[in-house]
Amino acid sequence: MIIDHIAIRADDIKELAKWYQEKIGAVVTHTDKHYIRLSTTNSTIAIIDKNKYPYNHVGVLVDSLEDLPDDGTRVEHRDGTVGVYCEDPEGNYIEFANSLNPEDLKILDHLDDQWSGYRLEGDFPHDMSPVFILHGRHDRIIPSGEAKRLAQRFSRQKLPHFLCMSELLNHGNSDISMRKFFEVYRLLRGFAWFLGQIGRAD
Repeated sequence: MIIDHIAIRADDIKELAKWYQEKIGAVVTHTDKHYIRLSTTNSTIAIIDKNKYPYNHVGVLVDSLEDLPDDGTRVEHRDGTVGVYCEDPEGNYIEFANSLNPEDLKILDHLDDQWSGYRLEGDFPHDMSPVFILHGRHDRIIPSGEAKRLAQRFSRQKLPHFLCMSELLNHGNSDISMRKFFEVYRLLRGFAWFLGQIGRAD
């Protein structure tokens, strides 16, 4: 699991986003009517509309649906993925999610019907080899949500797989900066799982 974002409710999301831009140098990476996402050197802030979202929260990404907690408020997102909101002992909210980032949502709004024609239907063979899914979180050609959908299908069939979503990759190449070096751990963890599966097969 990784902490994906900190969500802060606001009456005026544009004004609050402007404050974070001026005070800490945050950069807007996505905006819509009820949501503004900003990036800093090592974190992400989501400014959310008070009239649309019920509470502030810390967003945590999990590797698969199986990693979502059983307790809490379960929410079906419009992209078909799931988030679970839980309270910590002091009443703070944590969102555990296997969900798309806002940039993917913009693509899916336009391409979802077209992509659906390329998705495989039916179940996978139960004796298939372990699958390592590596996808760039900022892939502008194939939305990262497609990799997550695939991982969810493997999870439902209880097939061995590992989903690695990396900030280091976009589509077919790398986009590496100093602030993204912490993502190397995610890549190494994924390749370690893959190599471990090969070792078991031998």
